[in-house]
Amino acid sequence: MNAGTASSSEKIFLLSNVVQNAIIGNDTSLIGGVIGAVTLVAVNTGANRLIAVNATAARVFDGHATTVIADGRVVDRALRRLGMRRSELDTAVRLQSADDIAEVDHGSLEPGGQLVLTLETGEQGAAKSDVAELTRRLRRIESLLSASR
Repeated sequence: MNAGTASSSEKIFLLSNVVQNAIIGNDTSLIGGVIGAVTLVAVNTGANRLIAVNATAARVFDGHATTVIADGRVVDRALRRLGMRRSELDTAVRLQSADDIAEVDHGSLEPGGQLVLTLETGEQGAAKSDVAELTRRLRRIESLLSASR
C-alpha cells in the first residue's frame, strides 16, 4: 500500500487493526492503543506532506505511470509486469468511451490505478465548443450563399 494512494477504507482498516492489536494483544492498555494510532496517523500525514512537496518522494512512494497502450497497440511487457490481463484492459478502454484499443493513441496506468487514455484524433468525440464553432461557420456560409443569390 502506497502512503499517498491508499484509500480511506484502507487507512481506516489499518488504523483499526493497530487499535485491535492493542486491545486484544499483549499490551491491552489504552495508552498502547493511542500510541499506535497516533503514530500511524502521524507517519501517514508526514508521508503525504512529503509527497506533496518533493517530486523524488512522490516517485518513491507513489511510483510513476506505466504505458500500457502505445499507438493503438498493447504493450504486453507492461501488462505482464503489472499483472494485468488483456480482458481487464479491454474493459477499462470501453469504460472510457473507446470501442477498441486500436482507437487509443496512448494509454497509461497511473500510480493511483486510474487508466488515462488519449484517443486517436479521428476517434475523439466533439465537445460543445466544437459544435458551437461548426454552427457559427455554417451560419456564415448560409449568409454568404443568401447574399450571393
